Amino acid sequence: MGCRLFYEVVRWSLRSEDSLESSRSLQNFLNVLGHEEFSEQWRQIRSVGGAHRDVLIRAFSSGQIESKLLLVDLLKGVLPSQPYNICIIGGWVGVLPRLIHWLAPELVRRMVLIDMDVDALDIAYKMQFDLIQEKKLELQCADVTTMDFNQDYNLIINCACEHFSNNSWYDRVPNGRLVALQSNNHWDDPEHVSCVNSITEFRDAYPIELSLYKGQTKLEKFIRFTMIGRK
Repeated sequence: MGCRLFYEVVRWSLRSEDSLESSRSLQNFLNVLGHEEFSEQWRQIRSVGGAHRDVLIRAFSSGQIESKLLLVDLLKGVLPSQPYNICIIGGWVGVLPRLIHWLAPELVRRMVLIDMDVDALDIAYKMQFDLIQEKKLELQCADVTTMDFNQDYNLIINCACEHFSNNSWYDRVPNGRLVALQSNNHWDDPEHVSCVNSITEFRDAYPIELSLYKGQTKLEKFIRFTMIGRK
């Protein structure tokens, strides 16, 4: 509940006239909430600057936050409670690793966020600086359609499959590797190039040998499809 409330208030603050310059109302809320890491995260969000306000509002939208909260909750429910080397594909500005750090630290040995968007990685660096400094998170600018997944990643997450024109990156993931995948049917977003209309269509695009979870969740603007298992 605390994380959800935090991002709701952050969204409100970002839409306010002087939200990135004056955080008194949010700081009062954070003090009441009693989570000191929220205050640090808000400070880092403010460090990103007003030029990226629209990106942050999109990253903290209810659909984005609810989808990631759902994924973290499912991972905690279906995976053995042990530390994993986690590769997060298309991790954008780093909201998912932040939520994993807050809500499921027992699942983390190390996290690597991979994205091709240099501007997004710059925001992620500022907004997740404490995790990077503590060596809990690493950022990489790379094309996953050409990268080698035969490293020590034992959990590969892609919660932005709708942004990939094909699943060639998935062909490079070794069989037997744990994967967590999300897509949606939000065709109206111009950045979504390969949405799916059903969990069956999603499963056909990304075959999983051993399924630990597959299902769909109705959100405000779209349906979120989630699959977790071994390729």
